[in-house]
Amino acid sequence: SAAQSAAAPAPPVPAVPSVSNSAAADADPVLIGNATAQVRRSDYLLELQRMPAEARGGFGNNKRRIEELLARLLLTKTLAAQAFAQKLDQDPEVQARLKGELERFYAGARQVALERASLAEFEARKASLEPRARELYAVNMKRFEVPEQVSASHILIATDKHSKGDALKLAQDTRARIVAGENFNTIAAAVSEDASTKPKKGRLGFFSRDEMDPGFSDAAFALKNVGDVSEPALSRFGWHLIQLEGRKASRQPPYTEVREVIFAEMRQKYVDERRDALLASINNDPTTKIDEAALEALFIAGTKVPGVTRPVKD
Repeated sequence: SAAQSAAAPAPPVPAVPSVSNSAAADADPVLIGNATAQVRRSDYLLELQRMPAEARGGFGNNKRRIEELLARLLLTKTLAAQAFAQKLDQDPEVQARLKGELERFYAGARQVALERASLAEFEARKASLEPRARELYAVNMKRFEVPEQVSASHILIATDKHSKGDALKLAQDTRARIVAGENFNTIAAAVSEDASTKPKKGRLGFFSRDEMDPGFSDAAFALKNVGDVSEPALSRFGWHLIQLEGRKASRQPPYTEVREVIFAEMRQKYVDERRDALLASINNDPTTKIDEAALEALFIAGTKVPGVTRPVKD
């Protein structure tokens, strides 16, 4: 029966084939192992898939990180093998916990499968959704507008390293050197206290007004001509000198330029709606029944349970 299957002991860990005797093992070599357990290349790749995409991309660039991950995997596999050897898989409490973990895992797998199916359905319909994408662009053109941008270099005199007054005096003296003819970027490389832009001689590239601290943006966008240098401008980081290097007017990109952005949003909305519909169908299932007597037995009179708003009965 299903109940018997749920209570049955977990199957033992399958024997690991010898590398020398298995052609398949040649394609899946043992990366690290001990007398009890082994970690293969497939184990490593599976663990990588569990990482966020942004962490996964450059993970293989650091040998120490790889070695630490392999050591953790070997520790896990060794402890698991010891648990099976001690027949912990037959412990009723362990079986109950495993059943709960498996249910959570399969619940997640069900949602992942739905999302994959939804993505495939969306892609199959993508051509027919082109008119809708164009409509979304037409009614939201302002949203896709690229704002005015300026390109600038800056020199920072930080107020966490100097008093506000001393920092202002240093910025004023530095500006006087620039006005007298010294090169802005050369000075930036020598005296700027912004560690991220100092190696680039203070160059920031293009940015829009809302990408920077308001005090900085106000000063940068007030500059009129390429080569103009601002008076010291105060931001939450300190006093800045800013040299204008270029300006781009705001513009309305054509539909073809933002098409993929629109489709990405439509795709995500489609997947979200399919997932929400599945969850709602379960949460609102009319066949759901609650055993009120058993539910009441969970409440202890006079005890406040965090997050529970249902009145506690005596």
